[in-house]
Amino acid sequence: MQGKNSPIMCGVDRSGKMNVKDMAEEHHMLLTGTTGSGKSSLIRGILTSLILHKSSAEVQFLLGDLKFSEFGIYKRLPHVMGVYMDAKSLLPKLQMIAQEMERRGKLLDKMDVESIYELKDKPPTIVVCIDEVILLKDKPKIMKIIENISCIGRSNGVYLMLSMQRGDAKSIGGQLKNNLTFRISGKQSDETNAKISGLKQSVDLDSPGRMILSTASKERVIQVPYMDKKTAKGLLDPL
Repeated sequence: MQGKNSPIMCGVDRSGKMNVKDMAEEHHMLLTGTTGSGKSSLIRGILTSLILHKSSAEVQFLLGDLKFSEFGIYKRLPHVMGVYMDAKSLLPKLQMIAQEMERRGKLLDKMDVESIYELKDKPPTIVVCIDEVILLKDKPKIMKIIENISCIGRSNGVYLMLSMQRGDAKSIGGQLKNNLTFRISGKQSDETNAKISGLKQSVDLDSPGRMILSTASKERVIQVPYMDKKTAKGLLDPL
């Protein structure tokens, strides 16, 4: 975890190595897989480990809980800007993120640097995490902001962590999907869905928590961490 701005604990590969990626290097993340494949547990593990290892001055989260079931335990944490369960409440906060990206972009231009990590006084990394983002596909204002984050968020320290059952470009847009280059997929129901998600091996996965990790066109099989809500809540209670 040391030396990484926003460490993401992905899982253990077949050699026994824990794969830890950095959102500042990998950028925007797409997590796919059928119900029961381990997506929720992985997201819970990622959020909890980031919150425990980074201060609220270093990383902030905007959480979209469209299934009304995943992010309640994070509501009162100093790292969390808010937990929003519908498009109406989520839109104003995303609009604020868009304004913050514009402010940061002007600051980078003024200071003649390429990313916030080159600034002396670094603003916090912002992670926009939305579970089942597919439920927002008919909300063009929201999807436009999400797509803009995928295009220009990197240098501004604003990253996406999006979850859905399959990465369908027809539903989330081709440009957005192309910008989600950091991908993890659990079991897919058939070859068509596996192909849509961009990770063909995912149809062959045979157990919960077994997933395909893809970064920079390299794929590997991993076993992702398991963390239930009770465990996460116990770890976060002191905060």
